Parts: sequence; C-alpha cells; structure tokens
Amino acid sequence: MKTTLGLIFLLFATLFSCMRQEKPLPAELSRAESVMWEHSDLLDISSSDEWVQNTMDYFEKGGNHAKKLAEVQAKYDHERLLNINNQLKIEKTNQQIIGLFVISVLLVLVIVYQYRVLRKEKSLVYARKEIRIYKESIRENENRIRENGQLIAILNNKQLENDEILSENKILLEQNEKYHQEIEKYEELLKSSYKKLDEQLPYFDKLKDLKEYPRYLKDADWSLIINWTNLQYHQFYTRLGKDFPDFSELDKRYCCLIKMGFTSSQIAVFANSLPESVSKQKQRIKQRIKKSKQMPVDVNFLLDQYLKEY
Repeated sequence: MKTTLGLIFLLFATLFSCMRQEKPLPAELSRAESVMWEHSDLLDISSSDEWVQNTMDYFEKGGNHAKKLAEVQAKYDHERLLNINNQLKIEKTNQQIIGLFVISVLLVLVIVYQYRVLRKEKSLVYARKEIRIYKESIRENENRIRENGQLIAILNNKQLENDEILSENKILLEQNEKYHQEIEKYEELLKSSYKKLDEQLPYFDKLKDLKEYPRYLKDADWSLIINWTNLQYHQFYTRLGKDFPDFSELDKRYCCLIKMGFTSSQIAVFANSLPESVSKQKQRIKQRIKKSKQMPVDVNFLLDQYLKEY
C-alpha cells in the first residue's frame, strides 16, 4: 500500500514538472514586426519571402537600412520557428499529462478494490477463528459427555446424581446443537464469500477495459454488465424489472451503467448515441420511477443518486 501511494505521488510530481510556458517573443522583434506590417502597404510587400528577397537585393547593393531590416526579418523568422517548436512541445506535454492522469485514476481504482478485498479477508479470518473456537467447544463437550456416561454407569444406584448428569448432558447437547448451527452459518458465509470473489475476478479486467476504451456495446458486453450488477449490487437488474414493470430493456441497461458510475458521455459511446439523447432517456426514466412509486409531479430528485442508493 505504501509503495502504491509513493508511486501515485511520483506520478503527480512528474505531471506538474512537465508543465512549461511558451517562450514569449522578444519585445524588440514584436515592435519590429508591428512596424513592418503597419508600413507594408507603403513598401508594397506582397509576402515575407518576396520582402526578404528584395531586402537581400538591396543589401547586395550596399544599403545599410536594408541590411538591418534583413537581420530583423531573420530574427523574426527564427523566433517564429522557435515558438512553433515550443507549441509542439506543449501539445506533447499535454498528451503526457493526460496519460499520467489516466494512470493515476487506474491506480486509485486498484487501491480501492484492494482495500475492499482486504476488508473481506479480515471478515473471513474472523469467521475461521470463530469456527475453530466452536469446534474446540464441541470437542470439550463431547469429552464431557463421554465422561458423564462413564459416571452414569458407575453411579447407577444414585438416581439423583444420574438425573443431574443427564440434565447436564441435555444442556451440553443443546449447546452443541447451537454451536453446529453457528458453524453452518459461518461456513455458509465462507462459501458465499469465496464464491463471490471467484465470480467477480473474471469481470474485473473486462470492465476495466470498457472504462479505459469505451466502445459500442454488443449483446455479449451487455450480458457481462447485467451479470456484474446482479452479482455486485444484490440482483440490481432483476430488482429493477420487479419494482418498475414500466421499464423497457433500454431503461434497465441505462440504469445498470449509471449504477456502475459511467458518465453520460461514456453511456453515449456505449449506446452509439448523442449525449443529448442520453439526457432525454434519463429524464424518461425519472418520470417512470415517479409513476411507479406514485410520487407527486413536483417532487424532484437526482437519478444518479437515487440509483446509487437503490
């Protein structure tokens, strides 16, 4: 965990160090450029190349003024090329920044997922510990039962003591039954937890690929998303069909994508539509929810928040 946080810090430090400012044009060249363009109509200069050629011709004839203008023009062209080069470097830097940002987001997602897995593992460790304790108690009680049985055989003539022993055995048997029930409960928790983790792992890489490279979703992709939401969010897709019978298949698919945290822009890519169409579809879903839940018309709520809490 510490190594991952250090890597994230290093990525952000690199991101800010990559940011550079474009080199400004010197003041002398700016003034020279403005003077040249203000008097270009008087000099009848049709283009920079023609102007440079005329200047060079004049310079060859010995004109000092033309020599200065030629030097200014050369400096101007050189600085303009430098500015163009700086602009290209800035664009490349921006692309690197975007890449670093995407990597940072993915690292955060991985850390969150690992944190949830660690929490689940802690609960599983606790369940195993409780099972061991209950099994040890069962073994102790069974030993006591065997010892009591031997005492019953020896003290056959002592009915009162036998009754007490039998009563103790009954209590121990009831305790054993209770411990067996607790063991079954924790064993079921372990089985369901392992099953849930095993079922979730194959989905992780595929869903991460969809987040990194949004594309038009085919039937196989939709099946993946529906199965994931049912598995991860307590049969979310199935509950939608029961609670909102007016929902179309498209409504339920949009709800699954919203539940998983995709934005309207990403949903538009998945559905091969425009973001405006996605917004209209979300508005229709809100109206159907109001109708199914018999909400007043003036009641307003955020669809994304509603589905996250659903």
